[in-house]
Amino acid sequence: MDRKDAFEQANAFVDGELDRDGRNEVLDRAAKDPRAAQELANLSRLKSALEDSIDVPDLSLTVTERARSRKRARRALALAACLALAFLTGGAWWWGSAPPPADGLPVAWVVKAHESWREVPSGRTLLRPA
Repeated sequence: MDRKDAFEQANAFVDGELDRDGRNEVLDRAAKDPRAAQELANLSRLKSALEDSIDVPDLSLTVTERARSRKRARRALALAACLALAFLTGGAWWWGSAPPPADGLPVAWVVKAHESWREVPSGRTLLRPA
């Protein structure tokens, strides 16, 4: 085992992350090698010093009512956007699938409609032709 693996295993030992076989292996290595024993002691002291020096406050992970209401509002807006998109897509499809006017061009249909609105039943025209 190289030094890097030995150091990682010693670090895992100090953190309590090894199973029984791994712990026994680290302890055997420390008993046979004074350098490994010194490294293990240094890691233990470092961990102890770090645990004593850092005061970590308890974290409150509760969700507030305000956050819940924001989440509901975002969901409602997302639903409204989806519905609007669906209606616009459906309307565009419906408008695009409508048959063209009989004369062919929509402009001709508008001109024809305008001409029919311009005439008065008596035969007079209210507007002068352009």
